[in-house]
Amino acid sequence: MDKATLGQYGVYQVAAELCRRGYTAVTTSRNAKAVDVLAFNPSNGKTVGVQVKTGRQNGKTERKALITVVSATARDEIDRLQLLTPFVLVYVPDDEKSPSRFFVVPGYKVLQMLKDDLKRYIHRKHRKHPNMEVKTRWLFSVEKVEPYEDKWDNLGLGPV
Repeated sequence: MDKATLGQYGVYQVAAELCRRGYTAVTTSRNAKAVDVLAFNPSNGKTVGVQVKTGRQNGKTERKALITVVSATARDEIDRLQLLTPFVLVYVPDDEKSPSRFFVVPGYKVLQMLKDDLKRYIHRKHRKHPNMEVKTRWLFSVEKVEPYEDKWDNLGLGPV
């Protein structure tokens, strides 16, 4: 499965899971900035935009598999995440019979993890001021986001 198809697959899986849970979910066009799915709770009228990121096992052990959270400059990404859009990270195992796993991470937690990773990078490279304009991929392992598995309440929609 190519990268674009994998991303689309993850978006539709998240929308389907939200519908299964009683919410109304609508996917946005793939060029909508920072929102892949709009989720609506019909019982209280709340609507939330959700950012979806999807990753595959790609031969790694499941817990070490990586999901690209963002691919942008550090400055752009940290500025964009000020919006605090919640993320649903979707892990798709290589074995297509196994179910996908969902990690529902509040936007502020993603921002905190990105900032922590940036600090570790600076410390490891002994840099005082990183080049915030260099484009890079920010990757989270399944192991890192496991505490957020199936935490759909983190979307802030409330009960249906």
